[in-house]
Amino acid sequence: METKIVIFVLSMFLLILIIGSIIIFKITNISAEPNTANCKEVYDNHNNATDASRFNIVFIGVGFETTNDLKQSAQRLLSLNNDTFYDVRVNNSGLMQIPIFKQYNESFNFWYVDRQKNFSDTSCLTISSELYQWEWIYDCQDMLPNRVIPIFNYPHPYPTAYCPAGSMGRRYTNIYDCVDARSDCNNVFIPDLQNGNVHELLHTIPCLFDEYGTSGTITNPKPFTGELIHNQLLQFYVNETPNGYNECITNAPWEDHIGNGCGTDGVIDCFDQSISGCNVSAPIDFSFWGDTREDCCLPGKNCTMEIACFRGGLSADVEIWRAASGTIMRNNYQGKRNGTSLIDEWDQNITERVIKKGPAIGKVWQRLNGWIPNYQMDCDATTPLFVGDDRFLVKSSGQIKAFLDENGNIKLNQICVESSTCNPPSNSFIVENSSGNSVAYVAPNGTLCAKNGCSQKTNCSMPGVDSFIIKNASGTIVSYINSTGSLCFMGNLTENVQDF
Repeated sequence: METKIVIFVLSMFLLILIIGSIIIFKITNISAEPNTANCKEVYDNHNNATDASRFNIVFIGVGFETTNDLKQSAQRLLSLNNDTFYDVRVNNSGLMQIPIFKQYNESFNFWYVDRQKNFSDTSCLTISSELYQWEWIYDCQDMLPNRVIPIFNYPHPYPTAYCPAGSMGRRYTNIYDCVDARSDCNNVFIPDLQNGNVHELLHTIPCLFDEYGTSGTITNPKPFTGELIHNQLLQFYVNETPNGYNECITNAPWEDHIGNGCGTDGVIDCFDQSISGCNVSAPIDFSFWGDTREDCCLPGKNCTMEIACFRGGLSADVEIWRAASGTIMRNNYQGKRNGTSLIDEWDQNITERVIKKGPAIGKVWQRLNGWIPNYQMDCDATTPLFVGDDRFLVKSSGQIKAFLDENGNIKLNQICVESSTCNPPSNSFIVENSSGNSVAYVAPNGTLCAKNGCSQKTNCSMPGVDSFIIKNASGTIVSYINSTGSLCFMGNLTENVQDF
């Protein structure tokens, strides 16, 4: 199977796609011919394969005796209908019973690939090398309107071995089933298995980050020394001064949610501050990487869900703050209650933003580093959700340099120029033809170069193959740059814009 690519080179630029379609093609060598007949529904009659606003979650299994076992494993993990395949050994329901996912369940399609393969043996090394059937992704990808999110699943051989499970961001997740008959742990009580899998899916779908620290202690904590990126900018607050707690309460992204999630909204009232170390204004100290201090809760109160400011996150103990003390992103062993995985109000707010932003546009799927576009940007909720003013933005150093909107308008920080070469400067947003030659770019200063000019058109309905396309909500093409470098836009071109 072979297709062509229009490559958008992005370095230092932040692409924000709120509405529209970007068509990207990639040269791909597939070792097994895709067959869309293998793409089956996890839940009968739930999916809508033509709805481009839905996220497409695809389960790919190896090591299951039958593909029906894979289907049941997916149903256990999702619990969309509080499924009958729920098993007490996993001790809690799945992803879709979390309130924000339950609310938006019609925003998701769930598929599994109807292919069966056994591991040659059950060592972790073999599982790690044979689990990732990359080519099977295209059984579903080829029939769906946007890039799928692959979930690789297998029966875990615990306790004879402990094989890894984890998320690679939006690229894929690998999880394991300890209840399937082929698993060595099917007679062992695994109370945190389900929560651990849900934790990994929360990395992959809404791109939430780990809120645990290190194994440092109060006397020897590990400080946060990095920089926040993507959804970290919403999920955490970085500051460690003598008045750091109060500054967090006042300035953190969740400042308007302080006190919510338990007891009276707007008031931090669920902690027993008579207990040593539980005075939230101190702040509460944690002595273990995932300690949630449930002992701080007043009787009958779930203080681990109350929004305040708590030290620790991103594998650091101090100089970084999170919104809640002990949800599933802090500790998947404790972050649940009454059989439901816990996500605090603020992390659910971030998740809702990601869901409303929608799935990645285009059908390019790559498993390696250097992917185009950047997968973390697919679910970056820091970008504003423009209501009635939906735009494709290009930023440099945090500043908007250009946008194309749903009415076919283009605004530039500089000007649009025609050039037979369009040689882009460093850190430009580039559109190339199938030969790899630049035909258009937006430079870091906001100049747009198009090989065949910047003339307005009244009809942009025929962009040609391998084109960069923007559509409005009705599906009408309102602007494009095609493979010859022709720019078409149905609105107005405004140059030298300083205030976007």
